[in-house]
Amino acid sequence: MKKLLRIIKPQLYRFPQWNLLKIIFPFCLFILHLLPSYAMVQNDSLGILSLINGKSYQIFPTRSDHPFLNYKSWEKGRILTIREEFQDVSINYDLNQDALVLSLPVKNRNELIVLNPDQIKAFYLNNRTFINPSNYFSNCGGTERAYFELLFESKLCLLIRWNKFIPQEEKVTQSRFEVSREVFFRIDDTLYPINSRKSIIRLFPGQKKEISAFMRADVLKINKMKEKDLVRLAELCNSFLD
Repeated sequence: MKKLLRIIKPQLYRFPQWNLLKIIFPFCLFILHLLPSYAMVQNDSLGILSLINGKSYQIFPTRSDHPFLNYKSWEKGRILTIREEFQDVSINYDLNQDALVLSLPVKNRNELIVLNPDQIKAFYLNNRTFINPSNYFSNCGGTERAYFELLFESKLCLLIRWNKFIPQEEKVTQSRFEVSREVFFRIDDTLYPINSRKSIIRLFPGQKKEISAFMRADVLKINKMKEKDLVRLAELCNSFLD
């Protein structure tokens, strides 16, 4: 920019009619200097600034662990909002705060910003799908936490609500997070917690025999089931709705 100034300024000042530019020209150069950083924010954010709720993200202070879904580093993901879709954005999901965090390049640094869940329908990270039921489904009331993992979607939907927490007796800066999950079936616009065989039978009392046979065959308990087994259970229960 300085080199450009040295080249252009002498040529302009040779003409009296350009004297006004002695005042205007430095200002114009200042504006031009700002444009690249402004364009970078616009291009990298892809308009995602409209999602920001004005809250900067603060990383949890524990030293030995992290509160994120899989990795501490930010990864490329996809966000579906109530208006549009954003590809290849750097995001991470904090399970402790239930926060979708965007890493937004601004000049020479990255700003970590919590996205407004009221604007988010779903996001896709590490080949996993997370939804905000209040926005993803046409008829769904508010929930205590914003985001649920969607593992199966049909007449019956299988949702998991993940959480990471540090036991109260542990010191925050010296302990590791524990992971917990809650399983839900969504049927007819209602979320039902699934925590035992009885909770499933209450939803499908006419299929008690089939449900009990499935649970006994693999000696499965809800809190011990792997995600693939939960999907098999959801597929079975979904067949009862046909």
